[in-house]
Amino acid sequence: MNKNKGLDKKTKEYDEIDLVDYIRVIKNHFKFIMLFTIAVIIITGLITNFVIPKKYNLESVIQMGVTENNIPLINPEETIALIKQRGSLNIILANLKEKDKLELWKDYNYISSNSFSIENQSIFLIISAKNGNPQKSKELIEEISNFIIERDNKVYEKSISSIEEKKATIKEKLSLAQQQLNENSVLLSYLNNGIISLSPNNQPNALVLQGYLASRDNIKERVDMYKQQINDLKFTINDIDNQKETYKPTKIITEPVIPDSPSLPSLKINLVIALILGLFISILLSFIIEWWKENKKRL
Repeated sequence: MNKNKGLDKKTKEYDEIDLVDYIRVIKNHFKFIMLFTIAVIIITGLITNFVIPKKYNLESVIQMGVTENNIPLINPEETIALIKQRGSLNIILANLKEKDKLELWKDYNYISSNSFSIENQSIFLIISAKNGNPQKSKELIEEISNFIIERDNKVYEKSISSIEEKKATIKEKLSLAQQQLNENSVLLSYLNNGIISLSPNNQPNALVLQGYLASRDNIKERVDMYKQQINDLKFTINDIDNQKETYKPTKIITEPVIPDSPSLPSLKINLVIALILGLFISILLSFIIEWWKENKKRL
């Protein structure tokens, strides 16, 4: 038992001595540690600002057009696949001034498989470009956005045109039914006036009255039929208008804006890393130097 206590006491003393030695080494080389760390930070800052290629991240958000029941005009995944095809690149980049369009394109991370999202029943397509030339990135995103909008809105305009044609046909039927109703209403009014003027006590008038009554009933049925038809047609037109309201064109929600500073490299992150590495390496070198001083005669 006493031996164990003695061993524990010795271990504790060694730990205390080691800790004191560590502090002494750091204290003796404090100036070196600070200068070395500051040098690493300065070099890192210079490399970050003047050596490492800068990349600017630009982004455009497009709200995809939809039809009734919030169905996209064109499937976003199909749009992404189409843009990634080389044949489409020639169309999209036709208005850009760079000669090496396809070579330039390789440097851009423009669309990924997860670049569309659904929020509040709206579908958004995100187009991003990351490159050292933010102006080129901006032009590229604008060309892609215009390509998508023109392509989707052709489908939108075609759908709206089809709805308008359907509405025009219904309106023609409504106009014809209204005309028929007016004509039969005039005839019904004429028959009612004739029935009132005839005396049922006179035999010839009784026969004419009977004919008038039969005709009136027939025309009244037609008037009711046209009224019902007009109501149905108006209801159909209202449904068409409501259907049209559910159609939304594709439009840009967020325009690409050239940022004031690059997204990569990050000066703050690099300086923090430089601080940590500078302290670690300088302290390690301090212990190596101290060890060398104490053991160089033995070697």
